[in-house]
Order: sequence, then C-alpha cells, then structure tokens
Amino acid sequence: MKFIALLRCQTKVIVGAALTQLGLLLGIGYYCIAIATELDRTSNIYGYTFSPLTYTGPLLIIASLICGGILGLQFWINDYTKTWYFLLHRCATRTMILLSMITAAIFSLIIFTGGCWTLLFLYASVPGLFLLPPTPRVYIEGWLFISLGLVFFLGVSLSGISTAKFYTTKLFGIIFAGIVLITTFMSLDIVWGGVIIAAGILFLAVQLFSVFLNREF
Repeated sequence: MKFIALLRCQTKVIVGAALTQLGLLLGIGYYCIAIATELDRTSNIYGYTFSPLTYTGPLLIIASLICGGILGLQFWINDYTKTWYFLLHRCATRTMILLSMITAAIFSLIIFTGGCWTLLFLYASVPGLFLLPPTPRVYIEGWLFISLGLVFFLGVSLSGISTAKFYTTKLFGIIFAGIVLITTFMSLDIVWGGVIIAAGILFLAVQLFSVFLNREF
C-alpha cells in the first residue's frame, strides 16, 4: 500500500508534462502523416518527393529525451516535489521511494510516448493510406527510441543526486546517457541497439541505486 501511495504521488507530479507531450506528439505526428500521404499520392507523377515521415524517428527521440529529462528534474530541484525527500526519514524505505519514481517514469514513457507512437503507427498502417505502409521493424525501432528516454531519465537523475562538483563527476550520468545515445545510432542494428540500451539502463540504474541508498540527506 505504501508503494501504491508513492506511485500515485509521482503520477500526479508528471501527468501535466506528460499530457502536454502527448498532445504535441499527436498533433505534429498527425500533421507529418497528413502531408506525407499527399506527397505519396503524387510521387508517381512528379518523381521522388521528400517525405515528412523522415522526421518521425528524430521527433520520437526528442520527445522521449524531453520526457526523461523532465522526470529526472525532481532530483535536481528540491522544491519540485518534497515527497520523497520528506519520506526519507519516515517508515518508507529508500528503495521503495526510488522504485516508485522509476516505475512512474517507465509508466509515463510507455503510456504517453509509447501510446502516442502506437496510435500514429496504426493510423499510418491503414490500408490504402500509403503505397508502402510501415513495417513491423519500424514499430520496433520506435520503441527502441522511446527506451532512450528511460536512459536519459536515469542519467539526469544520477547527475542530480550526485554530490560531486560540476567540474568533477557531477555530469557523469548525463554524459554516459549521451554516449549510449550516440552508440545506439552507430550500431545501425535493432538487436545491437537493444543490447546497448539495455546495458546502459542496467549500468545507470545500479549507479543510481548505489548513490541514492548511501547518500546522506
């Protein structure tokens, strides 16, 4: 019951930003698909035409990174939410508090960003909308891009909770998340990209738990 209460509190903190992100993604995504379908229908007449769908991947990545960064801000700004800080000295364990925050971040990425991506993909897959509809590989790649938001959340959170100075290792979490992002693009493969992201999430999560459980508040 304590964990559920903490999770509800975290959900209230992120729901405003998440709804805003959802509206932007759906609006911009629908606009890109609408223009792309018109270009797709006229491509046979005028030859090759640039499609706005090219921006789908970058748009999804940027949205995921923004979501992860917003969720990680609560570790940087003490007044953003004092719930976890207050409960550190109460009956709730630190592990429970941190798990509730990570769970809320995962739910936010899955429900809002992932839900938006699924709706846009299903809309783009409507028979007759495109001459060449998107493949399941595109859908899987989209979820890999969304998981980068979790990497960025853990990186921002780790840097926020760190007591090191800025000129030492304070920004290690953010820098490491950036390295995972770049390495994922360099892999150019779904399997290796998934392995890199999973390894990055595991490494940052272990570091975050270690710092959070051992830091003095």
